Amino acid sequence: MDKRRWARRAGQALICIILCVLLPCLVTWWWQGQIQLPKGEPFTSGKYVRLEDGETVEDLEEYLVRLLPGQMDASFPEEALKAQAVLLRTWCLRKLDGRNYISEEEIGMSAWNPSQMKAVWGDHLEDFYDKCREAVGDTAGKILTWQGQPVLPLYHAVSGGNTRTGDTELFPWLLGAESGADRNASGYLQIRSWSEKEFAEAVNGIDSRYQVNSEGIGDSLQVVERDEAGYIRFLMIGGLQFDGERVAEALGLPSACMSFDRYEGEIRATCRGRGHGYGMSQAGAAAMAENGDSWEKILQHYFQNTEITE
Repeated sequence: MDKRRWARRAGQALICIILCVLLPCLVTWWWQGQIQLPKGEPFTSGKYVRLEDGETVEDLEEYLVRLLPGQMDASFPEEALKAQAVLLRTWCLRKLDGRNYISEEEIGMSAWNPSQMKAVWGDHLEDFYDKCREAVGDTAGKILTWQGQPVLPLYHAVSGGNTRTGDTELFPWLLGAESGADRNASGYLQIRSWSEKEFAEAVNGIDSRYQVNSEGIGDSLQVVERDEAGYIRFLMIGGLQFDGERVAEALGLPSACMSFDRYEGEIRATCRGRGHGYGMSQAGAAAMAENGDSWEKILQHYFQNTEITE
């Protein structure tokens, strides 16, 4: 190989090395320069989350600051955000099960990065980030427990007016609670209609083993069991029994708190609430916070007989 060719290849190799070393630094510098998050005293919980890249590790409390806005609107009242932060921490500690490290995959929820915060919050970036950080900081280390163990911290967007009672043998603290303010929440009520053919097609997508005929399907609807909060557990369609949650999902309805009737030749559903209806209603938590209730009172209302511990 002549000296000129060798020098050219050596130069190319040197450029590659420089890029490999400097490019990540330049990208980080550019990224941080574009989106500046408010500085705060770092959290040190002794529990850590291993991020998706498999190498980066973040303190759990710092991670919760980024996890919180993906689960509750940061415009919600501070005490509602604090209640939500406790539930998220409880979920993570339950998953950790005594360990000090957990992966993002195990947590099963997505934390926001600064770019997402900027895209969603715009000019409110600093204010909303500070609210989330304060919600995590003011509740640092606190979780919801039953007999000393982290509870299953269920929550949903909007209840049907009352939250649901779960399996009290497995979850004795998961009792129904009044949440009447949810009736004033955005998205509380939805009404949709389908032709019999459209309705049958949706139901037939639930399980290929159970297929119904579209003819007369509207007249075959019969609620088999509805819980005390108004959510359908089971209903008959075309002579077959279906799970209420799966029917709601197949129909694109946000809740199984639903009723059906006939309207102008179609099947009409009236649906109340958004989500499964168990645990804390986020809309209800916001209403309680607006009325001056603390995050502790919110959690005690929706999770009866539990304790807040560190």
